[in-house]
Amino acid sequence: MSSFGYSQYSFDDLKYLTSPFEVTETSLRTSLSRMIRESIVQSMKEGKTAFYCLSQKGKTISSNVSLSFKELDWDQWDREWWGFLFSVPDLQNQHRHKIRKKIVAYRFANYYPGFWIRPLNSDEKIGEHLQPLINTGNCALIKFRFEKEITKEEVAKLWKLNNINEALGTTIRDVEEHLSVAEKYKPEQGLLYKFLVGNDIVNALFNDPLLPDEFLPDNWKGKQLRRLFITFDKTMTRIAKPYIDKHFQNE
Repeated sequence: MSSFGYSQYSFDDLKYLTSPFEVTETSLRTSLSRMIRESIVQSMKEGKTAFYCLSQKGKTISSNVSLSFKELDWDQWDREWWGFLFSVPDLQNQHRHKIRKKIVAYRFANYYPGFWIRPLNSDEKIGEHLQPLINTGNCALIKFRFEKEITKEEVAKLWKLNNINEALGTTIRDVEEHLSVAEKYKPEQGLLYKFLVGNDIVNALFNDPLLPDEFLPDNWKGKQLRRLFITFDKTMTRIAKPYIDKHFQNE
């Protein structure tokens, strides 16, 4: 809901915006409490009214999600790779899980046990993002080049590109189906699908490894879905606007 451009939202604002999702007041309060506990959302009071907004951590998460929608420029790629190594004692399973989750989020693939790789693109600022993990002492980040170049087939297998491309195609078909009937949606339906289908698009694109074109299948659907998302989001935002304005203009 923070994407609507308001700096903060009251509980009544959020209750109104989430009502098309059939979210109960209890569930909304529980979700807000959990996000505050996890430092994703922060709250403040003005008189007796509580307002909510994204914390710095929440803004960082939002920024990381937005990376899925940006094409990387690989034209000047010099064949250099990131290598991420880690070794964690068996008794520290939670720490191992945290490491794996983080490096998967930054689109590394497991090349050998304990050794993950990714083509090096300075725009991603991988070194900066992974520095907290490196500081734990269980991890190391290196730059390297393959003595014998890795093949397109090997890359496809490491990143499971065929499975990802199939999922991207399924999402494209779903989005196109919604767009074909979008003008029949009521404003509250526009809001509902903006986030429900938008979430499906985000999840699909989050699995796009954003690799150099030379490694991608000829029919790679990542770029198509990114373009389609812009059309979809603009369409649903336009349809939902009367529902959103009705509340905020009456405040």
